[in-house]
Amino acid sequence: MGFFDKIFGGGQAQAAAPGTKLRAEFKDASFFKMMIGNKRSMIKMYQEDNEMLKQEGKFTPVNNWMIAMEHLDLV
Repeated sequence: MGFFDKIFGGGQAQAAAPGTKLRAEFKDASFFKMMIGNKRSMIKMYQEDNEMLKQEGKFTPVNNWMIAMEHLDLV
């Protein structure tokens, strides 16, 4: 890409050598299952907190922001 290759050092000369491992290859399925479980538990916790805030009358729409961010991370 010309300009960006000069800035970020990309290009044919620095392409990955055959046989080198990428970062994603070091993480196995159990790691991703654990992370998905963590995100789901965080979403559940925030939902419970929001219910408590609604009962106390302290809930604002901004409280849904963390749930939205956790869903985005989950995707």
